[in-house]
Amino acid sequence: MRGDRWTGVTRLLTACVTAGTFSGTSLAQGEFTILDSWSGGGAIGLGVDPVSDIVWTMGGTDIERHDYAGAVQTSFPTGSEWANDADLDVLDQAMTLGGVALPAGTLLYSNGESGVAEIYAFTPPAYGLATTFVSQYGVSHCVGFTVAHARGTLFLLQDNVPGGADDNQVAEIDPADGSVLGLFDLDGIISDFDVSYGDIEYDSRSGTLFIVSSLESSVLEITPDGTVVGLHPLPAGVGALSGIAIDESSDEVWVQSNGGSVWRLRYSPPCTPDVNGDGVLDNGDIGAFVGLFLAGDLAADFNGDSVLDNGDIGAFAAAFLAGC
Repeated sequence: MRGDRWTGVTRLLTACVTAGTFSGTSLAQGEFTILDSWSGGGAIGLGVDPVSDIVWTMGGTDIERHDYAGAVQTSFPTGSEWANDADLDVLDQAMTLGGVALPAGTLLYSNGESGVAEIYAFTPPAYGLATTFVSQYGVSHCVGFTVAHARGTLFLLQDNVPGGADDNQVAEIDPADGSVLGLFDLDGIISDFDVSYGDIEYDSRSGTLFIVSSLESSVLEITPDGTVVGLHPLPAGVGALSGIAIDESSDEVWVQSNGGSVWRLRYSPPCTPDVNGDGVLDNGDIGAFVGLFLAGDLAADFNGDSVLDNGDIGAFAAAFLAGC
């Protein structure tokens, strides 16, 4: 087996030398950059509809519809109690919530102010109330909400106010009856991420959840079962976040502060072949990959099949030669 691995490594080094890539390529990756910003929206909930170029915000008892430049197009009352433990989400595909069929473009408003979280569905084009869905989760402090279409579930985020086992909690919810399918505490997986105002968003491309908090300067990425993927630092001047919305048709991420500011960001994903993490693609990354591979470390499992073999060498070589 070791001989086979050395043969593969030799081919990797030969390919990289032939391509002449050893001089080093500087990278700018794994970063948010600001594309646009505006102020004056609601300070609590944030939802984005990239098909119709609509940004939804809310605060207190009213929901506002904005164009991408921030101009208010219309507003309407939530029809529920005043809330600052609340959120918005927009369906990018049809779904059934509590037995009610909802079309793509439906605006979902979650109110976690008192008791368990309730979700109100407003359907286009008039955005009349189609249904109210009562979950079986929450102790009056659910600040974030997202739909995970790829999993057929919902997620709710609870802030740090309840204390004890109930604070900083993420719950996966069955959209049929509101029951809790899974539950974990952020305090149990990361020691320095605290949620006050905040939000949660699911990205079906990565299959991960992104969490923001008004107390934090980074976006937390986790798996749905509660494994930390990483922390993504925010650009200077962006902070006190209460909302996040991901446009899966692009690399754009919208975030909102609890002061009513909205930023449109672009995210450059991490460069995976930069194995040693020094921001440059060069000999160091090849050496780091070879070391991990020969040691049998699954950090070298570049094709994600949980087996270290020539497939991983080929995957690393392709990524390295393609650059970032």
